[in-house]
Amino acid sequence: MMTALRDFYEVIKACYDIMFDICSGNALKK
Repeated sequence: MMTALRDFYEVIKACYDIMFDICSGNALKK
């Protein structure tokens, strides 16, 4: 149970990192 929860957390964190990079890139382009 905990391992599945940790894997889910890692996926969510990776998604946030990607979204942050995209948002930062868009902000810098403006």
